[in-house]
Amino acid sequence: MQIRNSLLSAMMVLMGLLFAQGSAGGQEASDGDASAAAGRVWTDDTGHHRVRATLIDSDRKAVILRTDAGQQITVPLNRLSTADQQYVRQQSTAAAEFLPEQMQLRYAHSKQFLVRAGVEITGSQGVCNQIVVTFPLPMSWPEQHVEILDEDISPGVQRVTTRILNEGVRQVEFRVPRLVAGQSAHVIYTLRIERFHILAPEQPHALRFASPVGRDLRPYLAESPYIEIGHPRVKAAVSEIPIDASQSAWQQVETIYDWTRARISHYDGVRPLQGALRGLETGSGDCEEITSLFVAMCRLRGIPARCVWVEGHTYPEFYLEDPNGNGVWIPCESLGDRVFGGMPSYRLLLQKGDRFTMAQKRGPQRYVAPTISGTVDRDGAQPILREILEQEEVQ
Repeated sequence: MQIRNSLLSAMMVLMGLLFAQGSAGGQEASDGDASAAAGRVWTDDTGHHRVRATLIDSDRKAVILRTDAGQQITVPLNRLSTADQQYVRQQSTAAAEFLPEQMQLRYAHSKQFLVRAGVEITGSQGVCNQIVVTFPLPMSWPEQHVEILDEDISPGVQRVTTRILNEGVRQVEFRVPRLVAGQSAHVIYTLRIERFHILAPEQPHALRFASPVGRDLRPYLAESPYIEIGHPRVKAAVSEIPIDASQSAWQQVETIYDWTRARISHYDGVRPLQGALRGLETGSGDCEEITSLFVAMCRLRGIPARCVWVEGHTYPEFYLEDPNGNGVWIPCESLGDRVFGGMPSYRLLLQKGDRFTMAQKRGPQRYVAPTISGTVDRDGAQPILREILEQEEVQ
């Protein structure tokens, strides 16, 4: 962490103002204030002013605090009370005792699969010209290694290209100049995929909140489709979470996780996607509602989080850093068994993220699905698109 000495005097004044706002007359915030109750109480060196805030980072000269109002401030260490200075040193010492690899995820117990992935289009009626087709194709991640073994491209297919969208999904695009009723075209890949279980870090409590949040992480703090962090009802819900800011970052996110799973009960049925807001209002949902609400609550507390899409399921990841600034995206299970910090699953990993920019669609997309477009004659219709995703385990 770099602290600008020229700003320290200004920050001292700001700290005093914030302490004064946090507690008039040196008294703690009232128990009835749910938002204030979430933070550790920090006291200045005079003992007259207090404020509730979360420790984000520290060095030998200063600390970075985030108040419950969302303000991030840098405070000289010697302006804190003796007890607070001791607390900061304890946190720094605890983190320094661990090796960097002890704060990283671990991967074990792999399985390998042969996978056929692609699309086939079939002319349905009349003639369709200048057809453009896109579809997502699994890509490599730390927990999933993907190797392309074969490409099956039918005659008539042109200009097969691939691109990575928002660092979270590989998209394939191809073109077919002309397709008549009953005629088919396809692009199908054969993949070898090795999928690993994710194990939690050995020393998770040494991980910290990212500070500052880098530009590449800012999309994971923004509103996304069905993650409505700007809605008043969703914003108000974050104050319901009983977070103890004196705990580690890991424990604080774990509190959000347990609160979310308790807040939305599993709806075992079929209905349209609801998202975070409707999940809050109805109190029920499936893996997508639970994931959306968890991601929303993390983002409202300044913690980057995102959706992970695997075959037939969705779960969230959140982002923390070790004391050296090395980032870790940490998974947790949205539905079923309580699994926080790991993922004992072999489901094929399809995409990561929930705010994708697609040339074929207007506005941000929650998920990258196959698309098809083309020009049809008067009596024609768009071809029928069939997505292909087949797998078999390799012993």
